Amino acid sequence: LQLFATRDYLARHAPIETVDDLAQHDFVSYIEDRIEMPELRFFEDTIRNAHVVFRSTNVSAQFNAILEGIGLGLVHCFMARREPALQVVLPQHISVQRTYWLVVHEDLRHVARVDAVCQFLTRILSQDPALMMGD
Repeated sequence: LQLFATRDYLARHAPIETVDDLAQHDFVSYIEDRIEMPELRFFEDTIRNAHVVFRSTNVSAQFNAILEGIGLGLVHCFMARREPALQVVLPQHISVQRTYWLVVHEDLRHVARVDAVCQFLTRILSQDPALMMGD
């Protein structure tokens, strides 16, 4: 994930050249009590007293709020690269790596169709580093 905003939002607000500049901006984020992944505690680790104007546990709701220009927010790069209105903000300073697991019940692991899907997903994610790294 990286920090994104719409080009329109960035044109209407103060320039962002350093991490300290983020304190002047609005953000879209998760509901704090519902954050289960430590990697998503971005604001606590990066921006003191971030001005969060929209919170949701739903990634699609966050994504749509960012697309509407409500504020900046963390977006999966594979989602953002399909939206020309979005621009990455401070890419050299802000990047969140997530780990994903493919979980299959032990009793189903060796069922041919389940095994085929697992192998397929592993193969395509291994072949396309952009999918793995979120670029």
